[in-house]
Amino acid sequence: MGVTRVLDSEGELLNILHDLSALEWRKYRQRNPEVWMGDHFEREDRSRFPPYIAFRFKKENEYVISTLKEVVGSYIGLISWVLIGCERYASSGMNWVVEPVYIKEVEAKAQSLGLSSESYLAKYEPEFGSIAFEDLAGLTEYIRKKFSELNISSQ
Repeated sequence: MGVTRVLDSEGELLNILHDLSALEWRKYRQRNPEVWMGDHFEREDRSRFPPYIAFRFKKENEYVISTLKEVVGSYIGLISWVLIGCERYASSGMNWVVEPVYIKEVEAKAQSLGLSSESYLAKYEPEFGSIAFEDLAGLTEYIRKKFSELNISSQ
């Protein structure tokens, strides 16, 4: 059974990453997800919350990760982005997250108010999420182009 392609534009980066090397796990923030409302689904606008792309490769390739980290860091768009590794303690492997740098920059301010960075931004800087979603499309195309130029393909 094959992996289902992500159809939302904000999840397209996961398709690119999966084409490089199979993903074991993936998650991302949708801008307009369908949520259950009583007895039916409705689209909900969550653009106040900044996007993120989280994933774990089935078989991690250090060259792909270091190249991805470099490419994400070299992107010049509306905002700055970062690739962060999160070690899994319950089992082996590393989860990776591509997110706006600004999320970490507001962390102390958010914690002082008892909020996560994402909730802080949604409440006090709601325009940031929309800007980040817009820029995610540019970042995704930049990554696609750079990996294509480097001729990095499935391992």
